[in-house]
Amino acid sequence: MERMIKLRNLDIREAGLEYLPEGVRNWKSLQTLSNFIVSSATEGCKIEELKHHNLLQDCVKIEWVGDLKSVEQAAEARLQAKSQLTELELDFYFGEEIVLASTPEALEEKRLMESVLGVLQPHSNLKKFTISEYSGFKFPSWMGDTITAAQGWEVWEFANGEIQVGVMMPRVTSINIHNCPNLIAFPALNKLPSLKKLKIEYADKLTSISREFYCNGCNTLLFPKLVDLDIGNMKNLEVLVLGAITDGEKVDTSSDIGILPGLKSLTIHGCPVLKSLRFLTKSVPSLEEIPWWTLKEFKFRGDEQEEEEEADLSLLPRLLNLDFLDSEEE
Repeated sequence: MERMIKLRNLDIREAGLEYLPEGVRNWKSLQTLSNFIVSSATEGCKIEELKHHNLLQDCVKIEWVGDLKSVEQAAEARLQAKSQLTELELDFYFGEEIVLASTPEALEEKRLMESVLGVLQPHSNLKKFTISEYSGFKFPSWMGDTITAAQGWEVWEFANGEIQVGVMMPRVTSINIHNCPNLIAFPALNKLPSLKKLKIEYADKLTSISREFYCNGCNTLLFPKLVDLDIGNMKNLEVLVLGAITDGEKVDTSSDIGILPGLKSLTIHGCPVLKSLRFLTKSVPSLEEIPWWTLKEFKFRGDEQEEEEEADLSLLPRLLNLDFLDSEEE
């Protein structure tokens, strides 16, 4: 296959391949590649060969990222150089024994995956990002911020060169976080200026989602374009707080904070122990749909130290659908 030097498009989604053949680097004209399979087999194509394909566009799914053995290997993919790539899926396919294990070896493997993800930063033109089967405890900073001239870059140095890792996803409109069971913290996703759709599911260690979703001391709009928030299958999630206050600060109820100004759909499903949904803002005027099932607390404004009143549904003037599902009798 290495002689197919004029190949432009390759779709292997239904091929059932375990690895790509060697020689991919010779496909200099390749523009679309549905899947890239990371292989530990000696005869398979290595992820380093992706660095030869800066013409790749549209969407690519990189599978079995969890098989990478070093950060240096991941860095060689040079995803930041692929300016025409608008959609990226990273599937780690971790083994269950790694997720459940607490041995030093398992912990080292999880930390390795965090570092691998850290150098797989895509180009700033990316619009859709999906990460699944990730065993790390946290995400890199580039997932939750935008770069400014005053901000620096983190430089990762390797024997064969270096790669700059910044904070840059200014154009991403959709993020899908699927089956990251060890995840315990989020980057500041609220800072992404173009984010319209956010889906988080199967993050089993999370019991509360609150301050990770907003920045402390931030005076700008938070989630300025978010329209659709989907949180599902979080078996230990008890509290969901959406808003912005600084640590120890009392919320000024006399003025509104620019939080979730465009949110229209809040979907929450498969969260059997969720008891509290709170908005640290006066209202969410655009919200059209909200689920309501095991909730015992639904409030607007105030922080954990303040006495609050139950929310007035008139603060949701555009609410069209209010679902009562599996509600518990008190």
